[in-house]
Amino acid sequence: MRIKEIYKTVAKKHGISAEEAEAEINKAIAKAFENPTDFAKNIPCEGNIPTTEEIIKFCHMTQTQSYGN
Repeated sequence: MRIKEIYKTVAKKHGISAEEAEAEINKAIAKAFENPTDFAKNIPCEGNIPTTEEIIKFCHMTQTQSYGN
């Protein structure tokens, strides 16, 4: 699933626009990285705070390694 599709799905579920969903997700990520957990610190990213896409890719990779899929 592409990132824009994820925003649309979240938006539909919460009765907001895809742009609002993206903004809220980005605010949540920024807030979480004010005091990141050890797990969060391991997310590879190009900047100081990972993008939504970088987080999703990392979580997918971690799950795949855990379950051997």
